[in-house]
Amino acid sequence: MPAMWLLLIQLKNININVDIDTLEAGMKLLEKLPRLVEMVEKLEIAVEFIENVLRDQESMDYLQDSAKAYMEPVRRRVDDGLNFWKEVQAKAETNKQHISIFTIMKWMKDPNVQKGLSYVQAIMDTMPKSRA
Repeated sequence: MPAMWLLLIQLKNININVDIDTLEAGMKLLEKLPRLVEMVEKLEIAVEFIENVLRDQESMDYLQDSAKAYMEPVRRRVDDGLNFWKEVQAKAETNKQHISIFTIMKWMKDPNVQKGLSYVQAIMDTMPKSRA
């Protein structure tokens, strides 16, 4: 540690504002340089690989085809959901039938309505009391 103090005093004499904390940080950084160099070399290899893939049209085509194949089922489900919603919306807008309490009682016997209501009940049971 005395050598550090001498260096600090010499640096102060030539008007470089360096304190002991700066010198300690520099020493810690020097200790970590081998690990940092190793990490930077790995990063350079990864960047070079990515650059090569981005330049290669065949690799880019393969990546795009893979992404499309992966996303196709998701896209189909979204399209099916949108089509279902549009159909429901169209039926609801064209339905001029008067809905009475007896109609609702009739719906209550439908298994799909019962299943939907069981989900509603589960949501209500799961929600914290503060949100209800």
